[in-house]
Amino acid sequence: MRELYRNAAGNPENTFTFDNEALAASLERIYRQKFDPKKEIDEDLFNAIREVLDDGIQRGFTSVAGDRYQDFLSTLKGNASVFAAFKTHRMQNDVAGQLLDENGELKSFAQFKADTAGVVGHHVDRWLKTEYDTAVIRAHHAADWQQFEREKDILPNLRWNKSTSLEPRASHRLFWGHIWPIDDPFWAQHRPGDEWGCKCSLSSTDEAPTDNTFGRQMLPKPLPGLGGNPGVTGKVFSDDHPYVKNAYKGAKQAVDDLLRRLNIAIEEVVERKFKSGGVLQMPKGLQQNAVEQKSNIKGYTELAKMHGERYKLLNVVNEHGRKNPDAYNLRTGRYSDMKSPQTDNGKNAIQASIKSAAAQRVGEVYIVLEKEYPRRTIYEGLKAALQGNRARSVKDIIIRFPDGELRRYDADKLRAVIK
Repeated sequence: MRELYRNAAGNPENTFTFDNEALAASLERIYRQKFDPKKEIDEDLFNAIREVLDDGIQRGFTSVAGDRYQDFLSTLKGNASVFAAFKTHRMQNDVAGQLLDENGELKSFAQFKADTAGVVGHHVDRWLKTEYDTAVIRAHHAADWQQFEREKDILPNLRWNKSTSLEPRASHRLFWGHIWPIDDPFWAQHRPGDEWGCKCSLSSTDEAPTDNTFGRQMLPKPLPGLGGNPGVTGKVFSDDHPYVKNAYKGAKQAVDDLLRRLNIAIEEVVERKFKSGGVLQMPKGLQQNAVEQKSNIKGYTELAKMHGERYKLLNVVNEHGRKNPDAYNLRTGRYSDMKSPQTDNGKNAIQASIKSAAAQRVGEVYIVLEKEYPRRTIYEGLKAALQGNRARSVKDIIIRFPDGELRRYDADKLRAVIK
């Protein structure tokens, strides 16, 4: 770890508070052998570490996205819980390694605390500081990516900006000032933040891509723990980090047991990608009403496949026991609900669909019409649904007509027109 984090200069602006009481209690439990550090994870120590990482992710993400993309923010934090659990297992076993003296006898508690000060110092004062700074930076990049995806119709390319570090390393210099399309495969292998302490950044632009042929030179690879694009994977730290890849024996089972006991669900997602650039994600074992699920998969697949949209289907009930909308728009950061009205009246079909979606406080309603209606009645339905302060949560309306035509409406602009 010392070698991996060696060049990661800390950011003095990023500060965190660590729960030293939880640490002291954990040291006591390890010394008194209140649990088996190889097979169990100390819950208080885990929570202390997780809270620091959650704070860093919250800080970095919301500095860009504000209160948008909350579903994606939850994914980042959920995956960071796994990292925190593996780190806790590593730390408590490093501490437990100081229990015995050279003769194999249990040290006094005072001696044990003194001998573990260096271990604790590395894990908390040095390594956790680096991990916190990285959580801020990578969560910031993840939020940027959500915005880039949202704006790619008008700003389709990304520029790699020069590092703001006082002593930038040479590894990323060859990328500075270069521009690639946002959908270029390059971003799956390289991006700012894939080295510990990297302070490069990206910005969206409509300028043309640059000449990005780098000849035969070896391009830098992401360092362990920083693989993958966090704006796509939902992971601040990748699974090749030494805490995970080189974990002590028993770590995986201990982590699984802890997350299960604390009811921390780490969602496994199946993802389909299309040539249009569209994406459809869904949890493994998607739980929706059988009839609605079939319709939702068909409808949102069409948006992703034919129109390049990016959606994640949601289980019918969230982790708090509340009903979910049908999907989450990964491009706009808005929840989406799909409606397939069955009525002979076009105005009622549109109005009822929007009213139902607004009752769930979603930002997008996707209306799939199975019958042809006069376009005049479609407008009347929009007008009736949006007049005054009605359906204020709805910002985007997508209507798919029976012939396959797709129309999008900006609800706020419609409200301004129909006042």
